[in-house]
Amino acid sequence: MRLLFVVLCSSLLISACAGNEQCERLAYDNKHGLNVVFFPDGYGEQEADELAHYAMESILAKEPFTSKPFINFYRVKNDDPSICVEGVAGDVIGGFSHDPLAPLDCDIARVKELVNQCNIPKGKIIVLTNETVAAQTSLGFHESGVMFLDMKNQPPEIIQHEFGHFFGLVDEKVKLYSFALGPGWEPAPNCVTSLDKAELQWRWLYPAEHEFERGCAGNPDWYKPEYPVLMSEFPDPSWNYGVFNEWYLGQVLDCCYARTPPLCHAFFSAYPAWTDCRAESH
Repeated sequence: MRLLFVVLCSSLLISACAGNEQCERLAYDNKHGLNVVFFPDGYGEQEADELAHYAMESILAKEPFTSKPFINFYRVKNDDPSICVEGVAGDVIGGFSHDPLAPLDCDIARVKELVNQCNIPKGKIIVLTNETVAAQTSLGFHESGVMFLDMKNQPPEIIQHEFGHFFGLVDEKVKLYSFALGPGWEPAPNCVTSLDKAELQWRWLYPAEHEFERGCAGNPDWYKPEYPVLMSEFPDPSWNYGVFNEWYLGQVLDCCYARTPPLCHAFFSAYPAWTDCRAESH
C-alpha cells in the first residue's frame, strides 16, 4: 500500500445559494449534521453514483460513525473532466512532500461553483478521481476542508483513515511530520508532547500496564495513545480508530453535529478549537 501524507491547505468555504438538480442528497441526518459533499471527477453518472455510495458506506462502517451517523452526504453531478488534473510528482504541498505520487490539481473556483449548488453554508469536500494521485486531506477541523482520493484502488480503510484527518487526527507514523499545530492542540488530539501529558490525558482510557509509544506524526518526542489503529502508517481493514480516537470522535459528533448535544463543557474546555462548532455547523 502506498504511503499517505497529510497536507494543510486553505479551507474551501461553501457558500449558500439556490440548490438545483446538479446536487443530489444521498443521506441526511439533521440540520446540525456535518455536511460532506462528494465531487466525482472523470467518471460517468452511474459510476460516480456507485463510488459516492461506496465512500459513504465505508465512512459509516467504522465506529463511532456507525453509532453516531450525524452526517449529511451530498453528491455533485460533474461531467467536466478538465476541472481536476494530475499534478507533478514530487511537488511540494504545504511545505513538505513525502509521497512519490503526484497531487491532484483542481480549479478550485469551478469546484466551489458546482458545490455551491448544494445550498449548504459549510462542509467538507471529497474529490473522487480516477487519476493516479496521492491521497490528501486538509486538517480543517470544523471548518470546511477538502480530501482527494484516487478511487481506482481505494480500500475502505484508506477512506476511513483520511476521513479521520477531517477531525484533527494525524498520521501516527514516526517519519512524517504533519504540522498539525493549532490553538489548544499540542499538537493534535492523538499526539501529545510529553509522557506526563499522555498519562494525564489518556490514562483513564487504558489499563495501568498500557505503555504509550514514543514517536508520533514525525516527532520522535511526541507520544501516541495506541498502536496499531486506523491512523497508523499502513492501516489494516480489521483495525479501528482505537479507544482514544473513538472517544474523541464521538465527543466531536455528539457536541457539534448531533440533533441534541449533551453537556459538553468539559470537552470544549479540553479542546477549545471546537468551542464554536455548533454555531458554525448549520
